Amino acid sequence: MISSAIGGGTGQALFISQSGLSDATLRLANSAHNIANSNTDQFIPDHVNSVAHKGGGVSTVVQPGQAPQFSPSVDPATVTFTSQTDLVTEMTNVILAKNAFGANAALLGTQSDVMKTTIEAVG
Repeated sequence: MISSAIGGGTGQALFISQSGLSDATLRLANSAHNIANSNTDQFIPDHVNSVAHKGGGVSTVVQPGQAPQFSPSVDPATVTFTSQTDLVTEMTNVILAKNAFGANAALLGTQSDVMKTTIEAVG
């Protein structure tokens, strides 16, 4: 994603890095929410889905998790279950969000350097 952004112009690079930063921020917030509720009975963690755009950038949506399925003979209203949060998955998501945030922040820094060099060369 970063290499295509550098060749795509300033506006596109800024859009791509901004959407990547927003995606990483939302992923981190969602994982924090899921981890904070990991000891809450009947908590069902939300999931983040991202869709890459053909021209660059990403759209991100938080989708609610699905409740566990019970046999037809069991009344779900009478069942108590523990949190469905998988801490290993959530910590992996935290690390991925951190790395994605760093990569997109580096893209912004590179774009800033390119713009500064261009302005100095022209002006």
